[in-house]
Amino acid sequence: MSNPIVGHADGDGGKNQQQDSFGGLHVWMITCHSSAMQHFFALIFLLAQAGAGPVKSVAFEKAEFAFSAGYSETAMEFDLPFTNHTAQAVKVLAVETSCSCMKVSVADRQVEPGATGSVHCVVRVPDVTGPIQKIVILNTDAPGGGMHVTRVRVEVPAIFTLTPGRLVWPVGVAADEKVLRIQVDEVAAPANITKVACPGDLFEWTLKTIREGHEFELRIRPKTTQKPTLGFFQLQTDSPVERHKKHGFQAVVAAVASPAR
Repeated sequence: MSNPIVGHADGDGGKNQQQDSFGGLHVWMITCHSSAMQHFFALIFLLAQAGAGPVKSVAFEKAEFAFSAGYSETAMEFDLPFTNHTAQAVKVLAVETSCSCMKVSVADRQVEPGATGSVHCVVRVPDVTGPIQKIVILNTDAPGGGMHVTRVRVEVPAIFTLTPGRLVWPVGVAADEKVLRIQVDEVAAPANITKVACPGDLFEWTLKTIREGHEFELRIRPKTTQKPTLGFFQLQTDSPVERHKKHGFQAVVAAVASPAR
């Protein structure tokens, strides 16, 4: 086994650069995780997809790999398989990623014809919930183009389900109480709501525990519905996992558009 190749996005503001060639176009691989660079890597992905032709080369098993983090998971490890479809052995020159929260490496620097290799990934799960997307670029000396790109999507689940997702009152209607039902996923560790907050003096609310650690009701009413109002509520919990300590939602008094004539 040859020495492994390790790569990652350094987040150094563009100081670490590597020049490569793609379809006659010189591309500077600037390894940082700024918003601009996320767009840069997305462009590289689109160029790679658009330039894919009938020539057999090296290809990842999937255009996008999808994974789900556990509720309390702080790091994930997985492999992204790729295959050498050429008639000759190819060398892995480098492997890069679009974000500093992902470390990538390739154990075998040479892949024989028809053989499969893999990019090993270690991802730090962020302290936010929802989908996160990364791009991985494998550079080889394969004939017909040495840049091979895939996407990685990691779903970071929230422990709470809110029904409905937000509360809405039309302007001018009665300021009646509405109920937000809050459930903690049964697979997740129990979590209790320790505090409910909403900036401003716009709404009144009461919290009721239906089942300790798992089910709650939040009864909310606007103090007035005579004008549009937007309330940003935040639930604080006793979850030991940082990304589950806070959860936000909106309560809105909204103007209703008049029907078109």
